[in-house]
Amino acid sequence: MGSWGRGYQCIKDLQQRNDISIEMVFTQYDPDSSDSYFNLVHDYAVEHQIPVFNIHNKTSVMVNQDILDYLEKNSCENIIGLSVAFEKIFKKNLLEQMKIINLHPSLLPKYRGPSPEFWALKNGEKHIGITLHWINEGIDTGNILYQDEFKIDYQMTFSQFIDQLNENSSKVINDFLDLHQNPQKLRGIQQTDLSLYYERIHEGHDYFDKSLSEIQMSLN
Repeated sequence: MGSWGRGYQCIKDLQQRNDISIEMVFTQYDPDSSDSYFNLVHDYAVEHQIPVFNIHNKTSVMVNQDILDYLEKNSCENIIGLSVAFEKIFKKNLLEQMKIINLHPSLLPKYRGPSPEFWALKNGEKHIGITLHWINEGIDTGNILYQDEFKIDYQMTFSQFIDQLNENSSKVINDFLDLHQNPQKLRGIQQTDLSLYYERIHEGHDYFDKSLSEIQMSLN
């Protein structure tokens, strides 16, 4: 369950593994989109003959039902959902049927919410974190399974930064799977200070060619 460049990097690298199989992909697709990143996951799945379901223009409730319908119609033993840059909310009735791991680009509980990369830049963080956590009914509040952090180079462009973050995200997932052959048995570590939440701040392709230092100044 993923989209954009981050979802693409992760599905591409995960398919190289011999210890898992990707049974189904839920992602966005719009043949009329002018965004070169928009259809990446869908097109990769089609190219590699992985069943794919288009969630574009569907509500979270509709997408949850689509996933539930898929689980009901297929043998889904030992299946785990992986959410990467997936802009839908998972509901209780789905979470009762399937465990889902989310990738969040911050060191949770820091920077919960939709714009963690921008908040890290705004606050001049020296490192950016990546967290894998179980999804629960809260927003980025589930038990933490694995974390790592990477240095931020404020001289690179935002486009370079995002590409590096996508690569590091895939690395975190692969490192986690190398350590844990059966993630379903993991409880994870409960998060503290559940009051921390950061609202969405400006995001956009107009930043792609700007340096991170320029972006930091514009956000303050």
